[in-house]
Amino acid sequence: SEDDGATWSELKPIGDFGGVVAMASVERLNNGNYMAIFHDDGRFLRGGPDNVHGSPYTKLKGPPKFVVYKTISTDGGLTWSQPVAIASRPPAHLCEPGSVRSPDGKQLAVLLRENSRRFNSFVIFSNDEGETWSEPRELPGALTGDRHVARYAPDGRLFITFRDTTHESPTYGDWVGWVGTYDDIVHGREGQYRVRLMDNRKGADCTYAGLELLPDGTFVTTTYGHWIAGELPFIVSVRFTMKELDELGAKIVRDPALQRPMINSDLGPQYADIVRAFQGIPGIERAANGRLWATWYSGGTGEGPDNFVVLVTSGDNGKSWSKVKLVIDPPGLVRAFDPCLWHDPQGRLWFFWAQGASWWDGRAGVWAIVTENSGDEKPKWSAPRRICNGIMMNKPTVLSTGEWLLPVAVWKRPASGLKNMALAHNLGGETGANVVFSTDKGATWSLRGGAQVPKRVFDEHMVVERRDGSLWVLVRTEYGIGESVSTDRGKTWSEGQPSGIPHVNSRFFIRRLGSGKLLLVTHEPPDKKTRSHLVAHLSDDDGKTWRGGLMIDERADISYPDGVQAPDGTIYVIYDFARTAEKQILMAAFTEDDVAAGKWSSNRARQRVIINQATGGKRK
Repeated sequence: SEDDGATWSELKPIGDFGGVVAMASVERLNNGNYMAIFHDDGRFLRGGPDNVHGSPYTKLKGPPKFVVYKTISTDGGLTWSQPVAIASRPPAHLCEPGSVRSPDGKQLAVLLRENSRRFNSFVIFSNDEGETWSEPRELPGALTGDRHVARYAPDGRLFITFRDTTHESPTYGDWVGWVGTYDDIVHGREGQYRVRLMDNRKGADCTYAGLELLPDGTFVTTTYGHWIAGELPFIVSVRFTMKELDELGAKIVRDPALQRPMINSDLGPQYADIVRAFQGIPGIERAANGRLWATWYSGGTGEGPDNFVVLVTSGDNGKSWSKVKLVIDPPGLVRAFDPCLWHDPQGRLWFFWAQGASWWDGRAGVWAIVTENSGDEKPKWSAPRRICNGIMMNKPTVLSTGEWLLPVAVWKRPASGLKNMALAHNLGGETGANVVFSTDKGATWSLRGGAQVPKRVFDEHMVVERRDGSLWVLVRTEYGIGESVSTDRGKTWSEGQPSGIPHVNSRFFIRRLGSGKLLLVTHEPPDKKTRSHLVAHLSDDDGKTWRGGLMIDERADISYPDGVQAPDGTIYVIYDFARTAEKQILMAAFTEDDVAAGKWSSNRARQRVIINQATGGKRK
């Protein structure tokens, strides 16, 4: 049509090729050309599934089942080039691309339906007007669906309409809309909120929507669906403004896991030693004046929604310990777990913990409070603050560049244990042994990258900066410890592989000491599977070889070491023993010489110091 749609030419093919669905996404490029994007599964494209027009994106083992293509018009849409493949990622079935340009116009993003229903939706990016594309990566659950169509609102936010196919969702198969920013898509965030535009009453047959923004800021979106139960499908059009959407979004039930918990120091009887029936997963730190702090989590009869984190202290070098002085216990079915203590280079004590709905909501989150007077028995704490998605139980690392690095994990497993699946999340490409950085002394944090180590279990990773500037990450795995290396300060990581370090499927501890040596604490049981025989080793060559071997505790059912070194060289290691039986939190103290000699010979050596023992519940 050359008269704004008043009249149209006869229908004719645009070329000798086809696709499963006609292009819903046509983008005008900076040079004035048009790029149309579509997909085929081998049924319609000229030449069938074995002919993919020589694209490097499809040089895979065997013919890809689903391929996304682009075609270019240099004459305003009168003629179109032969298709070129831009994305394929078996076994995922990528299709129905929907494009959106970044606010500055320099990048293109294409959101992709995933038709095998085994993955979230995917996204690819181009920084050169579609000439080359990034590898497909999963989107978060909030953007998982079919036929994404995006438009910018007057305030710069994005509204994206699609059919909801999130794996577990109360609006599955319905017409939904997502509100967020382009930056949310780039960084794999879930966005601001999502709303159901209409309830489809028959399966998931709906929503190939058109979407336009009127000059007055009103969105108009139109699609088909089964909007009345038992009736034939029909087409509807919906109009709304961002103000109306925001008002609707404000009525959505607040995510309880995102609510700030209380810092509770006025403790009721439910937190007493004689009541607690489970405790473990500890952490330890030392203030400049020698005061020791210890944390772990407890509550309920095991890992679950009743969990809370506790804090105790010692003012006499660990000879005696206080009762629980502080508790973080979120209300309802939200639990606090996997705590961590760390002094930053400014001397501030950070008390971290993970917080999420039930056992695992698919997201969790790292929270923290901070004090500047950790040498006091009753320090003043900042308000709780959520830092990022995920879980961090192991200490941060300060790099030679001055950057601070948090080892944050997002478990690669679906949400579990939730009674309300509306609280379930799926972060897609954000799963992994991630690193979150701060370049401003903890004021702000951002996700930089993450290692993907096969057969990893809860990640529980720790990062060491080697003398050559590379980062070495060790990750908990089914077989013990896996490893990966980054040479660009955490942006990209080598392919994960076994580290060769003997260990079982459990947490370990590694840290660079004041001498420059590395300290490693692992399990070395004779049967190679029991959580027993906790042993400390030293390395002088950045982990290539290990020497010494101090047996910290040989009993079964000991686990989860954490440690800290004092300026005089004393090393303190904390661990748990029999979480539901003895329910002990224990400490050992020793020196490098003790580790090197493999025996408790220094005058600072101490074994099995009881920090705390709970006596609630049944005791074996």
